[in-house]
Amino acid sequence: MNLKVRVNIFMFCMLALQGIPILITGYLVINSIVYDLNEKLLLRELDALTKHLQDSQQILVEAGVAGLDSYIQLAQQEVLRNLQTQADDKTSHALIFSKQGAVLHSTDALTQDASLDKMFQQILKQKQGKVQFLHHSHTHFGVYTYFEPWEWVVLIEIKEEDIFASRASYVNFVLLIGAVVLLSTLLISNIFIRGVTERIQITLNALKQIEHGNLSVRLAIHNLDEIGIIQQGINAMVEKNTELYRTLEDKVALRTAELAKANNEITLLNRQLKIENVRMGAELDITRQLQQMVLPKKIELQQFKEFEIAGFMRPADEVGGDYYDVLQHDEHIVIGIGDVTGHGLESGVVMLMVQTLVRGLLLSGEHSLEKIMQTVNQTVYANVNRIGSDKSLTLALLDYHQGKLTITGQHEQVLVVRKDGSSEWVDTFELGYMLGIDEDIQDLIASTEIQLERGDGIILYTDGITEAHDAANKQAFYGEARLSSLIAHHWHRPVREISNIVVNDVLQYAGEKNIFDDITLLILRRL
Repeated sequence: MNLKVRVNIFMFCMLALQGIPILITGYLVINSIVYDLNEKLLLRELDALTKHLQDSQQILVEAGVAGLDSYIQLAQQEVLRNLQTQADDKTSHALIFSKQGAVLHSTDALTQDASLDKMFQQILKQKQGKVQFLHHSHTHFGVYTYFEPWEWVVLIEIKEEDIFASRASYVNFVLLIGAVVLLSTLLISNIFIRGVTERIQITLNALKQIEHGNLSVRLAIHNLDEIGIIQQGINAMVEKNTELYRTLEDKVALRTAELAKANNEITLLNRQLKIENVRMGAELDITRQLQQMVLPKKIELQQFKEFEIAGFMRPADEVGGDYYDVLQHDEHIVIGIGDVTGHGLESGVVMLMVQTLVRGLLLSGEHSLEKIMQTVNQTVYANVNRIGSDKSLTLALLDYHQGKLTITGQHEQVLVVRKDGSSEWVDTFELGYMLGIDEDIQDLIASTEIQLERGDGIILYTDGITEAHDAANKQAFYGEARLSSLIAHHWHRPVREISNIVVNDVLQYAGEKNIFDDITLLILRRL
Protein backbone atom coordinates (compact mmCIF):
# COMPACT_ATOMS: atom_id res chain seq x y z
CA MET A 1 0.00 0.00 0.00
CA ASN A 2 1.64 3.26 -1.10
CA LEU A 3 1.77 6.52 0.84
CA LYS A 4 -1.02 8.19 -1.11
CA VAL A 5 -3.54 5.46 -0.33
CA ARG A 6 -2.49 5.40 3.33
CA VAL A 7 -2.91 9.17 3.64
CA ASN A 8 -6.37 9.01 2.02
CA ILE A 9 -7.40 6.24 4.39
CA PHE A 10 -6.06 8.30 7.28
CA MET A 11 -8.05 11.37 6.18
CA PHE A 12 -11.21 9.28 5.80
CA CYS A 13 -10.76 7.78 9.27
CA MET A 14 -10.15 11.20 10.82
CA LEU A 15 -13.26 12.63 9.19
CA ALA A 16 -15.27 9.59 10.27
CA LEU A 17 -13.97 9.90 13.83
CA GLN A 18 -15.02 13.54 13.89
CA GLY A 19 -18.31 13.15 11.99
CA ILE A 20 -19.74 10.12 13.82
CA PRO A 21 -19.67 11.76 17.28
CA ILE A 22 -21.25 14.89 15.80
CA LEU A 23 -24.08 12.87 14.20
CA ILE A 24 -24.66 10.89 17.40
CA THR A 25 -24.65 14.06 19.48
CA GLY A 26 -27.05 15.77 17.05
CA TYR A 27 -29.33 12.74 17.09
CA LEU A 28 -29.45 12.72 20.89
CA VAL A 29 -29.97 16.49 21.07
CA ILE A 30 -32.83 16.38 18.57
CA ASN A 31 -34.44 13.55 20.52
CA SER A 32 -34.17 15.57 23.71
CA ILE A 33 -35.58 18.70 22.05
CA VAL A 34 -38.47 16.81 20.50
CA TYR A 35 -39.32 15.23 23.83
CA ASP A 36 -39.16 18.57 25.63
CA LEU A 37 -41.32 20.33 23.06
CA ASN A 38 -43.95 17.59 22.99
CA GLU A 39 -43.93 17.41 26.79
CA LYS A 40 -44.66 21.14 26.95
CA LEU A 41 -47.46 20.87 24.32
CA LEU A 42 -49.00 17.94 26.15
CA LEU A 43 -48.81 19.83 29.45
CA ARG A 44 -50.64 22.75 27.87
CA GLU A 45 -53.40 20.44 26.64
CA LEU A 46 -53.49 18.77 30.07
CA ASP A 47 -53.80 22.16 31.77
CA ALA A 48 -56.64 23.13 29.40
CA LEU A 49 -58.49 19.89 30.09
CA THR A 50 -57.90 20.18 33.82
CA LYS A 51 -59.20 23.78 33.70
CA HIS A 52 -62.33 22.53 31.93
CA LEU A 53 -62.91 19.94 34.67
CA GLN A 54 -62.36 22.59 37.37
CA ASP A 55 -64.88 24.91 35.69
CA SER A 56 -67.49 22.12 35.60
CA GLN A 57 -66.84 21.36 39.27
CA GLN A 58 -67.10 25.07 40.12
CA ILE A 59 -70.49 25.26 38.45
CA LEU A 60 -71.70 22.40 40.67
CA VAL A 61 -70.28 24.16 43.73
CA GLU A 62 -71.98 27.47 42.88
CA ALA A 63 -75.27 25.62 42.21
CA GLY A 64 -74.99 23.96 45.60
CA VAL A 65 -75.14 20.42 44.19
CA ALA A 66 -71.43 19.57 44.40
CA GLY A 67 -72.17 16.81 46.88
CA LEU A 68 -74.99 15.13 44.96
CA ASP A 69 -73.95 12.08 42.97
CA SER A 70 -76.65 12.47 40.36
CA TYR A 71 -75.57 16.03 39.48
CA ILE A 72 -71.91 15.03 39.55
CA GLN A 73 -72.61 12.17 37.15
CA LEU A 74 -74.52 14.51 34.83
CA ALA A 75 -71.60 16.96 34.87
CA GLN A 76 -69.10 14.16 34.22
CA GLN A 77 -71.18 12.80 31.32
CA GLU A 78 -71.38 16.29 29.87
CA VAL A 79 -67.61 16.67 30.08
CA LEU A 80 -67.02 13.29 28.45
CA ARG A 81 -69.48 14.12 25.61
CA ASN A 82 -67.73 17.42 25.00
CA LEU A 83 -64.37 15.66 24.89
CA GLN A 84 -65.70 13.12 22.43
CA THR A 85 -67.15 15.78 20.14
CA GLN A 86 -63.89 17.81 20.32
CA ALA A 87 -61.75 14.91 18.99
CA ASP A 88 -60.13 16.00 15.74
CA ASP A 89 -57.06 15.18 13.71
CA LYS A 90 -54.61 16.11 16.46
CA THR A 91 -51.84 13.61 17.08
CA SER A 92 -52.26 13.83 20.87
CA HIS A 93 -55.10 12.03 22.63
CA ALA A 94 -56.90 12.37 25.97
CA LEU A 95 -57.35 9.38 28.24
CA ILE A 96 -59.37 9.41 31.48
CA PHE A 97 -59.35 6.67 34.15
CA SER A 98 -61.55 6.21 37.10
CA LYS A 99 -59.92 5.66 40.49
CA GLN A 100 -60.59 1.93 40.04
CA GLY A 101 -58.61 1.91 36.75
CA ALA A 102 -61.50 1.74 34.29
CA VAL A 103 -61.08 3.69 31.04
CA LEU A 104 -63.81 6.39 31.05
CA HIS A 105 -62.70 8.17 27.90
CA SER A 106 -60.15 7.60 25.13
CA THR A 107 -59.80 9.56 21.89
CA ASP A 108 -57.23 7.03 20.66
CA ALA A 109 -59.51 3.99 20.98
CA LEU A 110 -57.20 2.48 23.58
CA THR A 111 -58.69 -0.78 24.78
CA GLN A 112 -58.51 -1.93 28.35
CA ASP A 113 -55.75 -4.52 28.79
CA ALA A 114 -52.94 -5.51 31.16
CA SER A 115 -50.54 -2.86 29.78
CA LEU A 116 -52.96 -0.06 30.64
CA ASP A 117 -53.59 -1.55 34.09
CA LYS A 118 -49.83 -1.66 34.76
CA MET A 119 -49.42 1.89 33.51
CA PHE A 120 -52.34 3.08 35.62
CA GLN A 121 -50.90 1.52 38.78
CA GLN A 122 -47.62 3.30 38.08
CA ILE A 123 -49.11 6.78 37.62
CA LEU A 124 -51.61 6.46 40.47
CA LYS A 125 -48.72 6.32 42.99
CA GLN A 126 -47.40 9.77 42.05
CA LYS A 127 -50.65 11.57 41.10
CA GLN A 128 -48.79 13.83 38.61
CA GLY A 129 -45.88 13.50 36.15
CA LYS A 130 -44.95 11.89 32.81
CA VAL A 131 -44.97 8.28 31.68
CA GLN A 132 -43.99 5.95 28.83
CA PHE A 133 -45.88 2.73 28.18
CA LEU A 134 -46.24 0.03 25.52
CA HIS A 135 -49.71 -0.68 24.11
CA HIS A 136 -50.42 -2.93 21.11
CA SER A 137 -46.72 -2.78 19.97
CA HIS A 138 -46.76 1.02 20.06
CA THR A 139 -44.76 3.09 22.55
CA HIS A 140 -46.76 6.01 24.00
CA PHE A 141 -45.49 9.08 25.84
CA GLY A 142 -47.77 11.17 28.02
CA VAL A 143 -48.29 13.54 30.95
CA TYR A 144 -50.92 13.05 33.58
CA THR A 145 -52.57 14.54 36.67
CA TYR A 146 -55.07 13.41 39.28
CA PHE A 147 -58.35 15.36 39.48
CA GLU A 148 -59.22 14.78 43.09
CA PRO A 149 -62.82 16.11 43.25
CA TRP A 150 -64.01 13.41 40.82
CA GLU A 151 -61.18 10.95 41.54
CA TRP A 152 -60.17 10.90 37.88
CA VAL A 153 -56.71 10.33 36.38
CA VAL A 154 -56.41 12.54 33.30
CA LEU A 155 -53.72 11.59 30.76
CA ILE A 156 -52.70 13.36 27.53
CA GLU A 157 -50.59 10.95 25.43
CA ILE A 158 -49.02 10.68 22.00
CA LYS A 159 -47.38 7.87 20.11
CA GLU A 160 -43.61 8.13 19.89
CA GLU A 161 -43.78 7.32 16.18
CA ASP A 162 -45.85 10.52 15.76
CA ILE A 163 -43.29 12.49 17.80
CA PHE A 164 -40.44 11.38 15.55
CA ALA A 165 -42.33 11.20 12.26
CA SER A 166 -39.96 13.66 10.60
CA ARG A 167 -36.76 12.41 12.23
CA ALA A 168 -35.91 9.89 9.47
CA SER A 169 -35.95 12.56 6.75
CA TYR A 170 -33.77 14.80 8.94
CA VAL A 171 -31.26 12.03 9.54
CA ASN A 172 -31.15 11.21 5.82
CA PHE A 173 -30.56 14.86 5.03
CA VAL A 174 -27.73 15.10 7.55
CA LEU A 175 -26.15 11.88 6.23
CA LEU A 176 -26.34 13.20 2.69
CA ILE A 177 -24.68 16.48 3.67
CA GLY A 178 -22.02 14.54 5.65
CA ALA A 179 -21.29 12.27 2.68
CA VAL A 180 -20.95 15.29 0.36
CA VAL A 181 -18.56 16.99 2.82
CA LEU A 182 -16.56 13.78 3.27
CA LEU A 183 -16.18 13.15 -0.47
CA SER A 184 -15.32 16.80 -1.11
CA THR A 185 -12.66 16.75 1.60
CA LEU A 186 -11.21 13.50 0.27
CA LEU A 187 -11.11 14.91 -3.27
CA ILE A 188 -9.38 18.12 -2.18
CA SER A 189 -6.92 16.26 0.07
CA ASN A 190 -6.19 13.78 -2.73
CA ILE A 191 -5.30 16.62 -5.11
CA PHE A 192 -3.04 18.17 -2.45
CA ILE A 193 -1.48 14.87 -1.39
CA ARG A 194 -0.78 13.79 -4.97
CA GLY A 195 1.77 16.58 -5.37
CA VAL A 196 3.41 15.74 -2.05
CA THR A 197 3.55 11.98 -2.62
CA GLU A 198 4.93 12.39 -6.14
CA ARG A 199 7.85 14.43 -4.74
CA ILE A 200 8.37 11.83 -2.01
CA GLN A 201 8.32 9.05 -4.60
CA ILE A 202 10.93 10.86 -6.68
CA THR A 203 13.08 11.21 -3.56
CA LEU A 204 12.68 7.49 -2.72
CA ASN A 205 13.64 6.48 -6.26
CA ALA A 206 16.76 8.61 -5.99
CA LEU A 207 17.67 7.01 -2.64
CA LYS A 208 17.30 3.53 -4.15
CA GLN A 209 19.71 4.49 -6.95
CA ILE A 210 22.17 5.85 -4.39
CA GLU A 211 21.81 2.63 -2.39
CA HIS A 212 22.88 0.66 -5.49
CA GLY A 213 25.99 2.83 -5.92
CA ASN A 214 24.81 5.46 -8.40
CA LEU A 215 26.41 8.62 -7.00
CA SER A 216 25.58 10.71 -10.07
CA VAL A 217 21.95 11.16 -8.96
CA ARG A 218 20.88 14.75 -8.21
CA LEU A 219 17.39 15.87 -7.17
CA ALA A 220 15.78 18.95 -8.74
CA ILE A 221 14.57 21.24 -5.94
CA HIS A 222 11.47 23.29 -6.93
CA ASN A 223 10.28 24.33 -3.48
CA LEU A 224 12.38 24.75 -0.34
CA ASP A 225 9.79 23.29 2.04
CA GLU A 226 10.40 20.30 4.35
CA ILE A 227 10.67 17.89 1.39
CA GLY A 228 12.89 20.36 -0.47
CA ILE A 229 15.20 20.58 2.58
CA ILE A 230 15.40 16.76 2.66
CA GLN A 231 16.22 16.67 -1.06
CA GLN A 232 18.83 19.37 -0.52
CA GLY A 233 20.37 17.28 2.26
CA ILE A 234 20.43 14.19 0.01
CA ASN A 235 22.23 16.15 -2.70
CA ALA A 236 24.79 17.38 -0.14
CA MET A 237 25.24 13.85 1.20
CA VAL A 238 25.85 12.47 -2.32
CA GLU A 239 28.42 15.19 -2.99
CA LYS A 240 30.23 14.39 0.25
CA ASN A 241 30.11 10.64 -0.35
CA THR A 242 31.46 11.17 -3.87
CA GLU A 243 34.38 13.10 -2.44
CA LEU A 244 34.98 10.48 0.22
CA TYR A 245 34.87 7.72 -2.36
CA ARG A 246 37.56 9.47 -4.41
CA THR A 247 40.00 9.37 -1.46
CA LEU A 248 38.80 6.09 0.07
CA GLU A 249 41.42 3.87 -1.58
CA ASP A 250 44.27 6.05 -0.34
CA LYS A 251 42.83 6.06 3.16
CA VAL A 252 42.31 2.30 3.10
CA ALA A 253 45.92 1.74 2.03
CA LEU A 254 47.18 4.10 4.75
CA ARG A 255 44.98 2.49 7.38
CA THR A 256 46.10 -1.00 6.30
CA ALA A 257 49.71 0.00 6.78
CA GLU A 258 48.92 1.48 10.20
CA LEU A 259 47.09 -1.70 11.23
CA ALA A 260 50.00 -3.85 10.09
CA LYS A 261 52.39 -1.73 12.15
CA ALA A 262 50.06 -1.88 15.17
CA ASN A 263 49.72 -5.64 14.76
CA ASN A 264 53.51 -6.03 14.81
CA GLU A 265 53.70 -3.89 17.94
CA ILE A 266 50.94 -5.97 19.63
CA THR A 267 52.75 -9.19 18.71
CA LEU A 268 55.94 -7.81 20.26
CA LEU A 269 54.08 -6.66 23.36
CA ASN A 270 52.40 -10.05 23.73
CA ARG A 271 55.79 -11.72 23.57
CA GLN A 272 57.18 -9.33 26.17
CA LEU A 273 54.12 -9.88 28.39
CA LYS A 274 54.55 -13.61 28.10
CA ILE A 275 58.20 -13.32 29.13
CA GLU A 276 57.21 -10.94 31.96
CA ASN A 277 54.49 -13.30 33.15
CA VAL A 278 56.94 -16.18 33.24
CA ARG A 279 59.41 -14.01 35.16
CA MET A 280 56.78 -12.77 37.61
CA GLY A 281 55.49 -16.32 38.07
CA ALA A 282 58.98 -17.43 38.93
CA GLU A 283 59.39 -14.51 41.35
CA LEU A 284 56.06 -15.28 43.00
CA ASP A 285 57.00 -18.91 43.28
CA ILE A 286 60.30 -17.99 44.91
CA THR A 287 58.55 -15.56 47.28
CA ARG A 288 55.96 -18.19 48.18
CA GLN A 289 58.70 -20.72 48.87
CA LEU A 290 60.58 -18.18 51.01
CA GLN A 291 57.38 -17.43 52.92
CA GLN A 292 56.75 -21.11 53.60
CA MET A 293 60.39 -21.61 54.53
CA VAL A 294 60.36 -18.97 57.29
CA LEU A 295 57.18 -20.34 58.90
CA PRO A 296 57.86 -22.54 61.92
CA LYS A 297 58.12 -26.21 60.94
CA LYS A 298 56.15 -28.95 62.63
CA ILE A 299 59.31 -30.36 64.20
CA GLU A 300 60.16 -26.93 65.64
CA LEU A 301 56.76 -26.62 67.27
CA GLN A 302 57.19 -30.06 68.86
CA GLN A 303 60.38 -28.91 70.64
CA PHE A 304 58.49 -26.59 73.01
CA LYS A 305 58.11 -28.75 76.13
CA GLU A 306 55.64 -26.51 77.90
CA PHE A 307 53.18 -26.33 75.02
CA GLU A 308 51.36 -28.48 72.53
CA ILE A 309 51.30 -26.33 69.37
CA ALA A 310 49.60 -26.57 65.96
CA GLY A 311 49.91 -23.96 63.21
CA PHE A 312 48.21 -23.61 59.82
CA MET A 313 48.38 -20.98 57.05
CA ARG A 314 46.73 -21.00 53.61
CA PRO A 315 47.27 -17.97 51.35
CA ALA A 316 44.41 -16.74 49.16
CA ASP A 317 46.88 -16.18 46.28
CA GLU A 318 50.25 -17.71 45.54
CA VAL A 319 51.69 -15.35 48.19
CA GLY A 320 49.82 -14.47 51.35
CA GLY A 321 50.01 -11.55 53.72
CA ASP A 322 49.54 -13.44 57.01
CA TYR A 323 52.35 -13.92 59.53
CA TYR A 324 52.82 -16.14 62.55
CA ASP A 325 55.87 -17.39 64.44
CA VAL A 326 56.77 -19.13 67.72
CA LEU A 327 60.28 -18.39 69.04
CA GLN A 328 62.26 -19.51 72.11
CA HIS A 329 63.94 -16.48 73.70
CA ASP A 330 66.02 -17.30 76.79
CA GLU A 331 63.41 -18.77 79.17
CA HIS A 332 60.57 -16.98 77.37
CA ILE A 333 58.40 -18.12 74.50
CA VAL A 334 57.53 -15.30 72.10
CA ILE A 335 54.56 -15.75 69.78
CA GLY A 336 53.71 -13.42 66.92
CA ILE A 337 50.70 -13.21 64.60
CA GLY A 338 49.91 -10.53 62.02
CA ASP A 339 47.85 -9.74 58.94
CA VAL A 340 49.16 -7.50 56.14
CA THR A 341 46.45 -5.71 54.17
CA GLY A 342 45.64 -7.50 50.93
CA HIS A 343 47.60 -10.44 49.59
CA GLY A 344 50.01 -11.04 46.77
CA LEU A 345 53.67 -10.15 46.22
CA GLU A 346 53.74 -6.83 48.13
CA SER A 347 51.90 -8.30 51.13
CA GLY A 348 54.25 -11.29 51.11
CA VAL A 349 57.33 -9.04 51.09
CA VAL A 350 56.00 -7.01 54.06
CA MET A 351 55.26 -10.28 55.89
CA LEU A 352 58.86 -11.50 55.34
CA MET A 353 60.09 -8.10 56.50
CA VAL A 354 58.13 -8.35 59.77
CA GLN A 355 59.26 -11.94 60.45
CA THR A 356 62.89 -11.00 59.94
CA LEU A 357 62.63 -7.87 62.11
CA VAL A 358 60.99 -9.64 65.06
CA ARG A 359 63.48 -12.53 65.03
CA GLY A 360 66.43 -10.16 64.57
CA LEU A 361 65.39 -7.90 67.45
CA LEU A 362 64.97 -10.87 69.76
CA LEU A 363 68.38 -12.25 68.80
CA SER A 364 69.90 -8.84 69.44
CA GLY A 365 68.79 -9.06 73.06
CA GLU A 366 65.71 -6.85 72.95
CA HIS A 367 63.21 -8.08 75.62
CA SER A 368 60.58 -5.31 75.56
CA LEU A 369 57.61 -6.17 73.32
CA GLU A 370 56.66 -2.45 73.21
CA LYS A 371 60.09 -1.48 71.83
CA ILE A 372 60.02 -4.35 69.35
CA MET A 373 56.55 -3.20 68.18
CA GLN A 374 57.73 0.44 67.78
CA THR A 375 60.86 -0.61 65.85
CA VAL A 376 58.88 -2.88 63.52
CA ASN A 377 56.39 -0.02 62.87
CA GLN A 378 59.13 2.49 62.04
CA THR A 379 60.87 0.06 59.69
CA VAL A 380 57.67 -0.96 57.88
CA TYR A 381 56.58 2.69 57.63
CA ALA A 382 59.91 3.71 56.04
CA ASN A 383 60.02 0.76 53.63
CA VAL A 384 56.44 0.94 52.34
CA ASN A 385 56.94 4.66 51.66
CA ARG A 386 60.23 3.91 49.88
CA ILE A 387 58.57 1.37 47.54
CA GLY A 388 55.48 3.54 47.07
CA SER A 389 53.10 1.03 48.66
CA ASP A 390 50.10 1.60 50.89
CA LYS A 391 50.42 -1.66 52.81
CA SER A 392 49.91 -1.81 56.58
CA LEU A 393 49.34 -4.61 59.05
CA THR A 394 47.94 -5.64 62.39
CA LEU A 395 50.46 -7.35 64.69
CA ALA A 396 50.19 -8.93 68.13
CA LEU A 397 53.23 -10.20 70.10
CA LEU A 398 52.74 -12.54 73.08
CA ASP A 399 55.37 -13.31 75.69
CA TYR A 400 54.97 -16.43 77.88
CA HIS A 401 57.01 -17.05 81.04
CA GLN A 402 56.20 -19.32 84.00
CA GLY A 403 52.41 -19.39 83.45
CA LYS A 404 52.04 -15.69 82.70
CA LEU A 405 51.13 -14.55 79.17
CA THR A 406 51.69 -10.91 78.17
CA ILE A 407 49.86 -9.64 75.06
CA THR A 408 50.98 -6.51 73.16
CA GLY A 409 49.74 -4.96 69.90
CA GLN A 410 46.49 -4.66 67.93
CA HIS A 411 45.16 -7.73 66.08
CA GLU A 412 42.08 -9.98 66.20
CA GLN A 413 40.74 -10.99 69.62
CA VAL A 414 42.67 -13.69 71.48
CA LEU A 415 40.56 -16.69 72.50
CA VAL A 416 41.64 -18.10 75.89
CA VAL A 417 40.38 -21.65 76.48
CA ARG A 418 40.48 -23.13 79.95
CA LYS A 419 41.13 -26.76 80.80
CA ASP A 420 37.40 -27.50 81.25
CA GLY A 421 36.56 -26.11 77.78
CA SER A 422 35.22 -22.76 78.97
CA SER A 423 36.58 -19.76 77.12
CA GLU A 424 37.00 -16.00 77.24
CA TRP A 425 37.92 -13.35 74.71
CA VAL A 426 40.75 -10.83 75.10
CA ASP A 427 40.23 -7.72 72.96
CA THR A 428 43.49 -6.30 71.55
CA PHE A 429 42.00 -3.16 69.99
CA GLU A 430 43.34 -0.88 72.76
CA LEU A 431 46.76 -2.59 72.87
CA GLY A 432 48.24 -0.96 69.77
CA TYR A 433 47.69 0.50 66.31
CA MET A 434 47.98 -0.53 62.66
CA LEU A 435 51.68 -0.69 61.72
CA GLY A 436 53.00 1.23 58.73
CA ILE A 437 50.47 4.10 58.85
CA ASP A 438 52.10 6.52 61.33
CA GLU A 439 55.83 6.75 62.01
CA ASP A 440 55.48 7.00 65.81
CA ILE A 441 52.91 4.89 67.68
CA GLN A 442 54.83 4.63 70.97
CA ASP A 443 52.02 6.23 72.99
CA LEU A 444 49.44 3.85 71.50
CA ILE A 445 51.17 0.61 72.49
CA ALA A 446 49.95 -1.17 75.63
CA SER A 447 50.01 -4.66 77.18
CA THR A 448 47.73 -6.95 79.14
CA GLU A 449 48.44 -10.13 81.11
CA ILE A 450 46.56 -13.38 81.60
CA GLN A 451 47.42 -16.49 83.61
CA LEU A 452 47.63 -19.88 81.88
CA GLU A 453 47.29 -23.02 84.00
CA ARG A 454 48.08 -26.51 82.80
CA GLY A 455 45.49 -27.58 80.24
CA ASP A 456 44.69 -23.93 79.35
CA GLY A 457 45.42 -22.60 75.92
CA ILE A 458 45.11 -19.74 73.45
CA ILE A 459 43.74 -19.53 69.92
CA LEU A 460 45.30 -17.00 67.51
CA TYR A 461 43.92 -16.45 64.01
CA THR A 462 43.49 -13.93 61.20
CA ASP A 463 40.20 -12.53 59.87
CA GLY A 464 40.30 -14.97 56.96
CA ILE A 465 38.60 -17.41 59.39
CA THR A 466 36.05 -15.23 61.22
CA GLU A 467 35.10 -13.22 58.12
CA ALA A 468 34.73 -16.18 55.76
CA HIS A 469 31.40 -15.81 53.91
CA ASP A 470 28.71 -18.47 53.96
CA ALA A 471 28.57 -20.19 50.56
CA ALA A 472 24.75 -20.04 50.64
CA ASN A 473 24.34 -16.59 52.25
CA LYS A 474 27.08 -14.18 51.20
CA GLN A 475 26.14 -11.74 54.00
CA ALA A 476 26.77 -14.22 56.83
CA PHE A 477 30.24 -14.45 58.46
CA TYR A 478 31.76 -17.52 60.07
CA GLY A 479 32.22 -15.42 63.23
CA GLU A 480 33.87 -15.69 66.63
CA ALA A 481 30.91 -17.48 68.24
CA ARG A 482 31.08 -20.45 65.88
CA LEU A 483 34.88 -20.63 66.27
CA SER A 484 34.81 -20.63 70.11
CA SER A 485 31.92 -23.13 70.24
CA LEU A 486 33.69 -25.56 67.87
CA ILE A 487 36.97 -25.40 69.80
CA ALA A 488 35.29 -25.78 73.20
CA HIS A 489 33.47 -28.88 71.91
CA HIS A 490 36.75 -30.52 70.78
CA TRP A 491 39.18 -29.12 73.41
CA HIS A 492 39.81 -32.61 74.79
CA ARG A 493 41.41 -33.65 71.48
CA PRO A 494 45.06 -33.07 70.45
CA VAL A 495 45.60 -29.55 69.14
CA ARG A 496 46.60 -30.87 65.68
CA GLU A 497 43.18 -32.54 65.37
CA ILE A 498 41.45 -29.39 66.64
CA SER A 499 43.30 -27.34 63.99
CA ASN A 500 42.22 -29.73 61.22
CA ILE A 501 38.61 -29.71 62.46
CA VAL A 502 38.44 -25.88 62.48
CA VAL A 503 40.08 -25.49 59.06
CA ASN A 504 37.82 -28.11 57.45
CA ASP A 505 34.74 -26.48 59.01
CA VAL A 506 35.72 -23.04 57.62
CA LEU A 507 36.36 -24.47 54.14
CA GLN A 508 33.04 -26.34 54.20
CA TYR A 509 31.22 -23.20 55.45
CA ALA A 510 32.63 -20.92 52.73
CA GLY A 511 33.26 -23.44 49.97
CA GLU A 512 36.68 -24.16 48.51
CA LYS A 513 36.14 -21.71 45.64
CA ASN A 514 35.01 -18.85 47.89
CA ILE A 515 38.17 -18.33 49.95
CA PHE A 516 39.23 -14.76 49.15
CA ASP A 517 41.50 -14.03 52.12
CA ASP A 518 44.48 -15.71 53.76
CA ILE A 519 43.59 -18.20 56.49
CA THR A 520 45.93 -18.53 59.51
CA LEU A 521 45.28 -20.50 62.72
CA LEU A 522 47.66 -21.03 65.67
CA ILE A 523 46.63 -23.15 68.69
CA LEU A 524 48.78 -23.44 71.87
CA ARG A 525 47.85 -25.50 74.93
CA ARG A 526 50.00 -25.58 78.09
CA LEU A 527 51.09 -29.06 79.10
